[in-house]
Amino acid sequence: MEKRNVWTDVKDPLEIHEDKRGRIADIFYKQKFPKIIIFNLKKGAIRGNHYRLRGNQYFLLLNGSLEYWYKPSNSNEIAKKIIMQEGDLINNPPNEIHALRAIEKSKFIMFSTWLRTDEERQKNNINVNSIVQEET
Repeated sequence: MEKRNVWTDVKDPLEIHEDKRGRIADIFYKQKFPKIIIFNLKKGAIRGNHYRLRGNQYFLLLNGSLEYWYKPSNSNEIAKKIIMQEGDLINNPPNEIHALRAIEKSKFIMFSTWLRTDEERQKNNINVNSIVQEET
């Protein structure tokens, strides 16, 4: 898992362009994504609880806030959690179990490096029991 913020952690050769109209962040440089999906989550909603055998996914939070839970697929350890804020971009590699829980109403875009058809998703995604921990 790698997290960065597209407004503050942009590294070469990526750039931010700013003028009186606002800012433009070039977040992916010469990359192709065969599948891009937008998600609207209600407060408390959970997505994920699976891992992929191949292909990366990137989650870009547009608004709201999310808990991002993750751990290696071959691990018996408790999943780790980070908080995503607007502009945060997560790289979810293969064989990393992940889940997202909406802290509040949230919207994010998922960029996939593999063509995510229903048939391909069934072959590539391995569902697991929930890795999201309840607050105590």
